[in-house]
Parts: sequence; structure tokens; C-alpha cells
Amino acid sequence: MKKQRYEVIGTLNNNGIVAKDELNKEVILLGKGIGFKRKAGDVIENPGKNIKCYSLEKNTGKNVLQGVDPIFLEIANEIIRYAEKEFGDINVNTLLHTLEVTNGKLPHLEKMGLMNLINNQDSESDSYYTRAICQSCGKDTLTGHLEMMGVLTTKPLKTFTETGFPKELIQELEEKTGRKVIGNISASGTEIIEKLGKEHMETGAIIVYTSAD
Repeated sequence: MKKQRYEVIGTLNNNGIVAKDELNKEVILLGKGIGFKRKAGDVIENPGKNIKCYSLEKNTGKNVLQGVDPIFLEIANEIIRYAEKEFGDINVNTLLHTLEVTNGKLPHLEKMGLMNLINNQDSESDSYYTRAICQSCGKDTLTGHLEMMGVLTTKPLKTFTETGFPKELIQELEEKTGRKVIGNISASGTEIIEKLGKEHMETGAIIVYTSAD
């Protein structure tokens, strides 16, 4: 796992700091105790999964330190925590982070305005572009595909990440196929294959797993 390293620029309060990451980009770190007894120049390594990191526009850290009441940041952080609890991952940007880590370039797409979309830049573009905002409630794959076809989901569809699929369904699957079902837990595809792939190959048992998507 890649080590995370941040250098403190200044503290907002005991639960918030402005810092620079390894790419010298300014960020806000929010979480219980993250700012306690911190001072400018301190280095924080691997702050932990309960500490949230938010990117700032270029060179705006000083403005945040001077002009934003920390209570508003704490309220915003609580709102984000609630949203994550209800809807799962938010504030993700896979392509941007991949380009940052690999120092990759996509010149043709960038010329068409890609970086303006994924990194809030204002670079000159030779194309028209826009950003689609998800309107449906839910995180599963079906919800996303339905919305692409113009069907909005106002109530998240039921998922089985906590309980696995119903026992009755598993029993019927075993009866119809004549094979034993193994797994029926929440996992990623790679995790479940690593855990149960050998048993499947040896016995022919059917691997069943579930996830939020």
C-alpha cells in the first residue's frame, strides 16, 4: 500500500488542517484530533481511513486559513460523512488520480476539455463539453444503466451486502443446478476468486457473492 505523506501548512482547529501532499498540492484534512498540537511544517504520514482529504483549488490554502470559520468545515465534513453512509463512495476521481500517480498524458482528450471536467481547470478547448450529474438514488450497476436509458430511480434498490442472498433463493439455485453454492457473502470479484476459486475448481461448487454494485 502506498504511503501517504502530508506537510502541515496551518491548523484550522483540533479537527482540521491545511496541508500539502506529496505532489505539493494543497488539501484540507478533516477528522477527529488531526490538528491537535500540529504546527506548520509538521509531517503527517498515513493519517488513517477516518481522516478525510479534500483537494483545494491552486494556492487557496492561505485563504481557507484566514477566511473560513472552521465550524463550517466541520459541518460540511459531517454532511459528507452522512452522504457516504447513505450513498457509498463520493468525491472519487479515478482518472485524475491515475494520471497524477503515473504522470500520464492524454493530449487529444485534454485538448477537447477533459481536464476542465475532471480537475476543474479552465484550459482552452477546441470542443464543447459538459458533465453529467447522477440524479438517481442508489449505487448499484442497474441503477446507473437505467439512468443512462432515461429511467430515474427515486428509491435505492435492495442490495444484499449485509445478509447475502435469501436462503430460499440459494436453495432453489442448488436444486436447479445440482451443485452446492459456496460464498454468498459480500466481496469483490478478485477477493472471492482468491478465497474460493480453488474449492470451485476442485468440487464444481458455484461461487455466489454480492456487493453494492
